[in-house]
Amino acid sequence: MNIHFIIRSSNERTIDYLYNSLINNDYFDKKNVSVVVEKPFWRSLEKSIKIAKEYQTSYFALIDGDVLISSKFLSFLFFYSEKKLLPNAYFGIQFNILDYLFGGPRSGGMHLYRRDILIEGESYLNEIKYSDRPETELKKLLQKSSDKKWKYSNVLIGIHDYFQSYKDYFRKGYIFGIKHYSAFDYFSSYWSSKSFENFQYRASLFGLIEGYGKKRESEYSSDDRYINSAWSKYKHIFDECEEQIITSPDDVIKNWKPTNFFLKHYSRKISNNELPRVKLVYHYLFLKMIRRLI
Repeated sequence: MNIHFIIRSSNERTIDYLYNSLINNDYFDKKNVSVVVEKPFWRSLEKSIKIAKEYQTSYFALIDGDVLISSKFLSFLFFYSEKKLLPNAYFGIQFNILDYLFGGPRSGGMHLYRRDILIEGESYLNEIKYSDRPETELKKLLQKSSDKKWKYSNVLIGIHDYFQSYKDYFRKGYIFGIKHYSAFDYFSSYWSSKSFENFQYRASLFGLIEGYGKKRESEYSSDDRYINSAWSKYKHIFDECEEQIITSPDDVIKNWKPTNFFLKHYSRKISNNELPRVKLVYHYLFLKMIRRLI
């Protein structure tokens, strides 16, 4: 497939690893890799569309900087038939990703668009800029205007949210508290059950607590002032904690095993692209940890 990769970065720890994996492989031209650093999120979509107008590649893959692509998936993209992967009835496709904070595979990680349809998204930017999910809303509008569908695939592309900084985990938890408040029970249960031994989940949990119920402008803020203010209360806890060593996504996928928690609460098909809603089964752990650390 003739693909241009667009990395949407917020200065993640994994950005260099991702970039190097895309410019140093046997399948795709290193000239077809761009990096976008824009906030808030809808601005990254705006910039991505501008890049799509500049290049003549048939497809554009939009990837976040906290995603690491497996070498097997790059091989799959290169060799697999375009017509089979993305038939004419579809304008784009979304795959599965092994998500660190989620606890297992879910839909997301990379959005692959037909160039001609992605460019049409420029006319909808004003409509999506204040949406809870700008790209989701954009896809709905493109589907309606193009009369083509969005496709979901169970193919696993790599890993997401592994090896990030503690502040970034806090930020992610904070935004989860705003965007995914309906799934608060799931994330607070899972992260609290892991937080005694894992500082990445602990930082995420603190962020979740701080962000829960906050107004949307906290996420729209381009300078992260709301998140920075909240982080200042917890930063000292992580000052002496070592960051995770970034390793190959192929190794992570090979060694991954689902936890009992994930299997118990997330046994449905993962291609439905929905977050789980479960009862808070680790409430006592959650409260115990808060009393211990705050």
